[in-house]
Amino acid sequence: MRKIFALALAVPVLAAPSTLLATPAAAVESCQGRTATIVGTDGDDDLRGTLLADVVVLGPGDDVFHARGGDDVVCGGGGKDRVFGGEGGDALDGGGGADNLRGEAGDDQVRGGPGDDILRGGADNDLVRAAGGADLVLEAAGDDQVTGGTGKDTLSYQESATAITTDWGSGFVDGAGHDSVGHVESLLGSTLADVLRGSAAADRLAGGGGADQVFGFGGADLLRVSSGEARGGVGNDTFVVVRTGTALGEGGNDRFVMRSGTSRGGVGRDLFQVLAKGGGTADGGRAADVLSFEEVLRGVTASLTTGTATWGDRLVRFDRVEVLFGSRRGDRLTGTARGDYLKGLGGDDLLRGLGGNDLLVGDRGFDRGEGGPGGDVCVTEVQVACEA
Repeated sequence: MRKIFALALAVPVLAAPSTLLATPAAAVESCQGRTATIVGTDGDDDLRGTLLADVVVLGPGDDVFHARGGDDVVCGGGGKDRVFGGEGGDALDGGGGADNLRGEAGDDQVRGGPGDDILRGGADNDLVRAAGGADLVLEAAGDDQVTGGTGKDTLSYQESATAITTDWGSGFVDGAGHDSVGHVESLLGSTLADVLRGSAAADRLAGGGGADQVFGFGGADLLRVSSGEARGGVGNDTFVVVRTGTALGEGGNDRFVMRSGTSRGGVGRDLFQVLAKGGGTADGGRAADVLSFEEVLRGVTASLTTGTATWGDRLVRFDRVEVLFGSRRGDRLTGTARGDYLKGLGGDDLLRGLGGNDLLVGDRGFDRGEGGPGGDVCVTEVQVACEA
């Protein structure tokens, strides 16, 4: 049961008739080296501060604290705490749980704890620091300093009313403010048209829904695009393509996770993975590229000759793909007049090589391989026109 407290000081505090008064703070309790003026209980508390500068120590429960006015100092407890800074320049420290800390108005200092925290500064110039755990930092406005911790942290601008531009290698993000960022692993843009530029390292950059321009540059990057364009660079990159987005692999052996949109490989040996409810268009590029339906839960009919794949009401169009991997169900995979590699995976598959020297592999299930003209290798239960 959540308990609601208001502190009784010389300054009057209005409270509902059912609101209890907090027990005076014990002298041994402190927060950031200062003696506490408000101390939580062992239960789930709902505490409200005064209009003055409070020093607050929360207990081990899942607590809620509304700081109201003043430059407050708050230390979280062991539970999942929610702290609202209110007005004033507050210093908020997360406790051991997965906390939600909001600096709100004023130039605040917001620090996470060892849990997976959600950290917000506010509209002013804030200092936000993650600690342990996989933290989510939400930015909107102000000239803020954001520092990640030891976990895999994400900086999100989904609440920003302004598009952002970042040069991730330099550690700056420009939007409604000019933010300085360090030791953060992932960046999620706004819902507007952002420009996200990566670094020479392995970056995780995601457009937030607008017509974004996402550039990975060096490193093995993870890039997500929904209605704009993403370019990988020289590393072995992974793209997640949704809605009407376009992904361009360029150099490296890249991986494309296809929900929809357009995926284009480059000079490397690329892998195009179609999701169960995926679709879109794939262009393999120059090297020997793979189109895989392993995540699809229904039998797929796909042809390297026609460049189409269908299952249910789903459709994928593709070009310059040399290898087909089927689904976990019974598939019908057809090659070309050249030498192809078809693999059925699960289910009872029909693999047709047509011309050329083909490799037809059924894998699990009772499969049929039809080689056709050429020197074909069939690893299937039933073999027709196969030389090996």
